[in-house]
Amino acid sequence: MKSRGLFAMTVVVLAVLAATSCARRSPRRAAPATDDPLEAGWRFACAITNDADDRAACQERIALAYLDRGDSERALVLGEQIENWRRGVVLAEAAAKLAEGGQTNAARARAAEAEAIGRGIQDWQRDRILARAAKSAVFLGQEAEVGRRSAFYRSNPEYRGELAAYQALTLARRGAWTNALAVLDGLADSTHLDVSSWRANGYLLLAKAEPPGSAQTREALAQAWAASARVPGTKRWDVRLGLVEEAVALNEAASARSWLEEVSTNLLAAAPPAYIHAPLVAQLAVRWGLLREAERVAACERAAEPLIRQLQAIEQPALFALLGEAWARLGDTQKGLTYYEHAMALAGQLTNPRPRAMAGVDICLSLERARLRHRPVSEGLNRLLAGFGATHG
Repeated sequence: MKSRGLFAMTVVVLAVLAATSCARRSPRRAAPATDDPLEAGWRFACAITNDADDRAACQERIALAYLDRGDSERALVLGEQIENWRRGVVLAEAAAKLAEGGQTNAARARAAEAEAIGRGIQDWQRDRILARAAKSAVFLGQEAEVGRRSAFYRSNPEYRGELAAYQALTLARRGAWTNALAVLDGLADSTHLDVSSWRANGYLLLAKAEPPGSAQTREALAQAWAASARVPGTKRWDVRLGLVEEAVALNEAASARSWLEEVSTNLLAAAPPAYIHAPLVAQLAVRWGLLREAERVAACERAAEPLIRQLQAIEQPALFALLGEAWARLGDTQKGLTYYEHAMALAGQLTNPRPRAMAGVDICLSLERARLRHRPVSEGLNRLLAGFGATHG
């Protein structure tokens, strides 16, 4: 009897710890959704109580989305609550944003925190954090430190490209444009996935550092597109779709449209497995939505739907949300809402709380990108959140 009582007490204690580990202010049940999809997304992330790694990964995505929104303060508040190494990544990214915005002292403090977390880890996550922390040094004007990090990781293909991109950006920011391009040109010998992806994204960093419409911006974008052709496998499409979106943001719609035509021709004619093809076609729809091409969005929709329905139930909500995002970005709110409501309904049918919460995170991040605020969406998120209790597992 005594051992049974001890076991029961242990179970209760573990349940309480799991329920409270996500956020200090979390009640026993997930709070109702607000009109802010990122707040709802954080609550979904915190509802993952039976897998600490998945919970932290989802929390990181939400915190980084706050950085993308420009809310460094909220990103840091949430990042501090992440309980594994991903906290260091959020701090490193926040340090870079703060430094870029001129908040030098705050940036240095957060970069130091990130460095301390990274140096306290002996596994691969150490390099992920320390490499990312170098980004803040770019905006703090610490050219020697960036160069030192780049040299240190030169023989490590997983981080060689990333650090070279930061070194190139440092050079470009002080006016050494030719030298900046040369650093990235020096990566052309590698076909490694990470190196080639970061080479393309490095040119993109240079383009974003120059005034929109300038000759240097256009030169760097052209270099980025050319470099993306060397990215191996299906990752090439991911990189190229990202470049299209950034070109639109830089007011280079003509280049974006030309590039997207090329991607569409290749992607829609391809026949990879549905689990690879469906997300790419849905992302293609989002890019056509950005360019306000309704017929092209509809064509992607027709191609994507049968592919999505071939996937496992846990994979479908995020992709139907992407179709909603495509229509919302196009400006057709009603069609967008139809897809988002369908995505939330599918998520609600998932019996396992972990994938249901992860689907909620995906939907919320899509809503944030679409900048869609609407009562049916808030009500749908509220219904989903109401299904989570203190513990699941």
